[in-house]
Amino acid sequence: MRISCEDLPSGLAAGTQRPVAISECGPHDIGKRPLKEITGNIERELINEALTVYKSVGKVAEVLQVDRSTVFRKTRNGLKTQKGK
Repeated sequence: MRISCEDLPSGLAAGTQRPVAISECGPHDIGKRPLKEITGNIERELINEALTVYKSVGKVAEVLQVDRSTVFRKTRNGLKTQKGK
């Protein structure tokens, strides 16, 4: 029995796979950074990857099931954090 593209879950067929946010956060962060900072970084990475894929704040908000203002706020906060470093 052979597995074909039709057997794969949607989103995994050739050319349709979406990137997954890969964070630099891991067990090494426990006790060194607050949970709020770690989750904020993960959210920001996910939103930025979604913006790369969908090219539209409105579409990203729809896909992630959040308000457009949430997408703007979380990316804007990331820019402030990165500039402050």
